[in-house]
Amino acid sequence: MNDPLISVIVPVYKVEKYLDECVESIVNQTYRNLEIILVDDGSPDNCPQMCDDWAKRDARIRVIHKENGGLSSARNAGLDVCTGEYISFIDSDDWLELNAYEELIQEVHRTNCPVVMFGSLDCRGTKQVISYVFAHEIFEGNDLLELYLYHRHHMCGSTCDKMYRREFIQDIRYPLCIQSEDYVFLAELYFRKPRIAVLNKYFYHYRIRENSICTAPINAHTFDSITVADMVCELLQKKGYDNMSGFRYFKMQARHDVLYSLVIRNAPSDLIRKYTHELRKYYWSTIRDKNVSAGFKCKLTLFCISPRIYEKVKQTIRKR
Repeated sequence: MNDPLISVIVPVYKVEKYLDECVESIVNQTYRNLEIILVDDGSPDNCPQMCDDWAKRDARIRVIHKENGGLSSARNAGLDVCTGEYISFIDSDDWLELNAYEELIQEVHRTNCPVVMFGSLDCRGTKQVISYVFAHEIFEGNDLLELYLYHRHHMCGSTCDKMYRREFIQDIRYPLCIQSEDYVFLAELYFRKPRIAVLNKYFYHYRIRENSICTAPINAHTFDSITVADMVCELLQKKGYDNMSGFRYFKMQARHDVLYSLVIRNAPSDLIRKYTHELRKYYWSTIRDKNVSAGFKCKLTLFCISPRIYEKVKQTIRKR
């Protein structure tokens, strides 16, 4: 049984408080055949020097210094130079269980699947909550894109909760200057119909910071998920994939998520009204869609009537 080289791509920007914990979780993996690529994305703090210091301590580490271009640009820079048979992405404020790659490679040998997906933990300070974990199964073929469009089995999640055989992603790149970039990358991947093995274990610790993308104040990027959803549907249509009900649901979900983020951030009323109107455009297509559960349709109905009342009801239920 061979031990294929895994390239681990780590974009680095303003994370000097967390970088050591991230890199330690990689260099101390029980699986040793790793190529670790630290991409310094023009970080203005001590991260560039910290990356160079790590490279001196471990010969498996390679450092790329580049001008700041954002997360997508940094990941793409890593993809341009990596040489491993398998590729993995880790954000530099997150960390892995130390047996992650050993178990992922074992799953590759067991199933011969080119992509392996696993669960994660959401971490706020010392509190850790299981974000998602799966039944142990394999997905393949046209099911991948349908699961993706309907946000099922976390197929529409992060690119960091998967390990990929190089041949399936070597020519895919992240779109620049936009957030929710993982959605485009995954759409390209699923269109190629790889077999995906799903492990019912969580290896990835996702740190939620106050100044992270997910908790940032309202700005132009708050609405990127809508742009990306429309981009993905257009991309798949051009490639010949035809699932109009799935496309409508995908676009609806993006507008739902944007509107919900505006509500919990107490956005101005004019923004709430604007994106409530946007969401309502997809209300009837969702209600008629047999692939959508009755429970979600009920929640969507209340949300479309009054997003703020919906949130109050949700908070009341949580407190019980």
